[in-house]
Amino acid sequence: MSTLKVTTIQTSAGGAVTLTKQDAAKAWWSLDGTGTIAFRDSFNTSGSTDLGTGDYKVAFTNNMSSANYSALGSNGTTDSNWNAQFQSDIVMGGNIANSFTPFYDASGIGFSNYANNSPQDTEVFNGAVLGNLA
Repeated sequence: MSTLKVTTIQTSAGGAVTLTKQDAAKAWWSLDGTGTIAFRDSFNTSGSTDLGTGDYKVAFTNNMSSANYSALGSNGTTDSNWNAQFQSDIVMGGNIANSFTPFYDASGIGFSNYANNSPQDTEVFNGAVLGNLA
């Protein structure tokens, strides 16, 4: 096994990129949660599952070291109809008032969207996971 040690990495245009001790997202996604759900784009995700209206699950390609990671999410729409999205609650890990199946472990995460007092599919769901890979 080789070790690569560098101070800077240059872009193809010659600009320098300084390496720091910052942590990067270990997984992220942009998911279309309407109709047949599908990733718009993603990193370190092996698939998504529609568990019912407003209830989803994302599986990681490479597991996290444990379920003790941080998950972030936001939702919206691709058009100008934002009304239902403004009063929306997103729960990473799922389970809003027992309406959704909770799922939060090293292999993936569930998330749910609850808007206007009922489960709602969301056109755009963006999520990211920070923590340590297994």
